[in-house]
Amino acid sequence: MKNFTNMKFALLLAVVLAMVGCAKEQSSMEAGSMPNRAKIVGSYSYDEGQDFVNGNYVCLIKPAAGVKVEIRIDADEYSDNASDGVITYYTHTDKDGCFEISIPVPSDGVTARVKPVDFVGTYTAVEDIDNGEPVYLEKEVVFSATEAHIDLMPNDIEIHDGIYYHNERNIEEGYDYTSEYDVLVGKATYSVGRNEENEDVILQEYKVAKGVDVIISVTYENDKTLKYVAKTNSFGVAEFDIPAKKQKWSANIAIDVLTQVVNNFVYYAEEYEYDEETYEETVYIRRYDIEGGYYQQADNDSVMVSFDKIDGMPTPETRVRMNFIPFDDVEDYGYSPYEWYDVEF
Repeated sequence: MKNFTNMKFALLLAVVLAMVGCAKEQSSMEAGSMPNRAKIVGSYSYDEGQDFVNGNYVCLIKPAAGVKVEIRIDADEYSDNASDGVITYYTHTDKDGCFEISIPVPSDGVTARVKPVDFVGTYTAVEDIDNGEPVYLEKEVVFSATEAHIDLMPNDIEIHDGIYYHNERNIEEGYDYTSEYDVLVGKATYSVGRNEENEDVILQEYKVAKGVDVIISVTYENDKTLKYVAKTNSFGVAEFDIPAKKQKWSANIAIDVLTQVVNNFVYYAEEYEYDEETYEETVYIRRYDIEGGYYQQADNDSVMVSFDKIDGMPTPETRVRMNFIPFDDVEDYGYSPYEWYDVEF
């Protein structure tokens, strides 16, 4: 099996998690002649990376085919007289990433720990667009899936669908530690709200950007620079585990949030109408749909970060704003990205 990867990208699971035609394979061990059984049915997928097709970024979610899935149960759950130990069953996913396994279950049930094996693979990200063509960045990664704990009673059929996440391989000699680092990404967004006088007002705020690829270039104390890639989760956070030589250290980190093309951007602007008879001015809020453009990183392209692994200390975080830029050939209705200069995130 090759090129298995992931990203912490669980919201994309629905794209590939079809349960039809799942492969069946019985376990390698049996717990005596126990008559009761329960079944676990599920699937695994992985994020092979990103492509740029017809002006849009596309995530390459694929089924994890041929993966060995291990189900572990503590021996004492089968018998009070059992010695310490673990009984292991296993199966493999089919070409669609699906698996199915039936295991013996006592009348009072068991807790099964389900986890597929880890693999090394390649994750591909679109680093830049050059003359309309994507420039790709490939990184060798270790992809893993979180162990699931599933309670089983006789005749149960439990469903478990999972997706691999990935961490970049720590190939360098002497990098015995890892330092956590987060990049929080926000997209410029207009909306309409109410002020204290209950009047309509235009709101400008940065909302968390989901599913955005972030590349960081870490310059170590020996001036070596290594790149790492992560995708923002549902909270807009790209989470990194950076290989390190020690627990307390500092690094210059260059941040590159990849440009995202969008087909529509909602823009609100005030319009004024003057009544010459009453000498009164009325303010209206009008919505405009800008049909095409892209989000581009606006700040924090390079920061100095200090790491100190102490329990209870928050993970170092850098916030990055993305502003919308209309395409040159579309109507912008007077919009300007400079309107966001003073808006905090």
